[in-house]
Amino acid sequence: MLVMVQPLQKCPGGIQMLSIYKAKLTTKNKSDDQIKRRFDMKVSQNEIDNFRNALNSVNGLVISVAPSLFSEGSYVVAGWKNEDDHLMRDFIYAMEQDPYFGSYIGDREVFLKDWKNNEYEPMGAFSFEKDDIELLEKITNV
Repeated sequence: MLVMVQPLQKCPGGIQMLSIYKAKLTTKNKSDDQIKRRFDMKVSQNEIDNFRNALNSVNGLVISVAPSLFSEGSYVVAGWKNEDDHLMRDFIYAMEQDPYFGSYIGDREVFLKDWKNNEYEPMGAFSFEKDDIELLEKITNV
């Protein structure tokens, strides 16, 4: 069951804090309709299948997330364990194959080089919808 959280908390002095959570990804076997709802535009069956494969590849992974400040009900990736770096790297590369927003389309060699040299810079935050995660525990406020 997903635990609903309040994204921002008021602190002394009016400064807002963002909560960081340990979360388990529940991304396996999404239907075509579930995937289509994530896009604001028409997507091909190939794009749906690629997105599903990427989501399946990280199912069960435990990562750190924070509530999105821009999309209510979504959580942005805040980090992951070092031993899971290759899984997240491959997931992110799959996301970079998006024909509209991808930066490394068909260019895995350059992506891997940039990743290895800590030069990879995403165009934006990677996020998961609330039904893609199971919040396990609150880690901290930042």
